[in-house]
Amino acid sequence: MTENTSPVGSSNPSVRQTLPAISLRNGFAIAHGLPFKPSADSGSPKDVSDSFPAGMPSDLAMALRQAAQTTAGIRYIDSTGGKHRQSYADLWQDAHKIAASLKARHFKAGDWIVLQFVNSANLMAAFWGCLLSGCVPVPVAASAPLTAPSTGAASAKAFLEEHKALLSALHLLEERAILTEDALSHDLQTLLEATAETVTTPPQLLILESLRQSKTPAPQEREPSPKKTPDAEQVESRPFESHLFEPDKIALMLLTSGSTGTPKGVLLTHQNLRVSAAGMATVNGLSAADITLNWMPLEHVASLVMFHITEVYLG
Repeated sequence: MTENTSPVGSSNPSVRQTLPAISLRNGFAIAHGLPFKPSADSGSPKDVSDSFPAGMPSDLAMALRQAAQTTAGIRYIDSTGGKHRQSYADLWQDAHKIAASLKARHFKAGDWIVLQFVNSANLMAAFWGCLLSGCVPVPVAASAPLTAPSTGAASAKAFLEEHKALLSALHLLEERAILTEDALSHDLQTLLEATAETVTTPPQLLILESLRQSKTPAPQEREPSPKKTPDAEQVESRPFESHLFEPDKIALMLLTSGSTGTPKGVLLTHQNLRVSAAGMATVNGLSAADITLNWMPLEHVASLVMFHITEVYLG
């Protein structure tokens, strides 16, 4: 499936859960939920997986790897009308390299990584790099450009309000890193220094361009397939650890808008995302032949989960 994303006003647009083995603070909108069990008399399938479309990939890693075997991808349209295409094959290779670099830096499954990007293609690469490494991505909309606080109590309060979502994520998670792009790194460092008194544990700041340049072991090549497309000729594959994608493990954290208070975290498991993709495709009659248009910021649940992840599953 081909995606078109053109966010407005910017260039970036429950099953029972096993929490990552790191500390969490209070402030989660949805942190726990009971497993979904259809009633015996409802005529529903005994297992929710029974209702998945035939041939649907078993997990997120397999979904992206399968999509990378096609010519489909994402076309970004920025606020000036400029266009950029990112094939799923390119996204797969980029994400694999980022994942390997995170592991080389001793990040482990369940580690939280806050994503700060204004470049949509970079955000997608970082998002999938975290997923493939087993880390939990926390995408937060970035201000562009970030601004340093002015003197005076009123200005300082306005500054904190402007960056409320990012600071909320840092307060929610005791052990976390920030993954950003080179264009924002200096401003983010300034922001962290300016809020040092309110952020108890300074996060590690990772730069996407540095992760891409790191030397990592070459992945194992797939066996040739007669159905391979030109875009998939160079697709790399590796034996991902299946335990990273178990249904009940947390895959993603999103923040609420914070319009009525402090933003809260919403935790989504791999099963949440797979069920969502299956439901979106089934209810809307979507297939790999369809083209979708998203105009919302990519940190939003509708664009990231309901659109993008569904489209990757469909290929």
